[in-house]
Amino acid sequence: MQPLEATENLIDSFLADFTDILKMPYFNANTLQALCGCVLLIGLGINSKKEVIDIDDACFSFQARIARFTLNLGEEEELRFIVDGHQATMFGAIDSTISCRLNQLFSENPEVDTIVMQYVPGSIDDEANLEGARLLREYNIKTIVPADGMIASGGTDFFLAGVERTAAAGAEIGVHSWSNGSDILPIELPRDHEEHQKYLEYYRDMEIPESFYWFTLEAAPAESIHIMTPDEWKQYNIVTNS
Repeated sequence: MQPLEATENLIDSFLADFTDILKMPYFNANTLQALCGCVLLIGLGINSKKEVIDIDDACFSFQARIARFTLNLGEEEELRFIVDGHQATMFGAIDSTISCRLNQLFSENPEVDTIVMQYVPGSIDDEANLEGARLLREYNIKTIVPADGMIASGGTDFFLAGVERTAAAGAEIGVHSWSNGSDILPIELPRDHEEHQKYLEYYRDMEIPESFYWFTLEAAPAESIHIMTPDEWKQYNIVTNS
């Protein structure tokens, strides 16, 4: 077994063994990252053969595993906004209430011009998510993922609605293929299939290249996650401010 693979297996084993504990209220994404960072260091430290492990590869693999795990943990976290001046910090999975919540947010807090997406691991309702994202664009709102922030799946789609989009160094932006429960994978459908159209139309309206959509289908299956690199952010126009 290669040293990096052994370290990856150690992290996966840790997550599997401590799933119930990590779901307790006093644990959050930052706590989880700190704990697993220790596991990463232990894994590197017990490399008895002293083989060289590329630290960039190790850290990127680590980030992807934490993102995949927190994606599953966060599916039950309720959507909420915390307003502080001209910013509203967003947490939780996007659900069918998103448009109503946005209208209420901006009606009660007209000074808000920026959504800080701290932890938005996806959407429970894809149709509502795209509708809410279009509404966000109508409100002319900026979006930010801070250095310790994580967005994925529908959360990434929502981020793209920002008229200005910023991701700090260290921010995690995850993508994967969608699933409709069918045995046929989305990437296997003809490119002109109707199932693709709502996403392609949305990305066109947000001025995101069509190639990004096909990239998401290939980057990771629905049950996994791919954490985009900063170069991929630039390639697909994910951020407007570097």
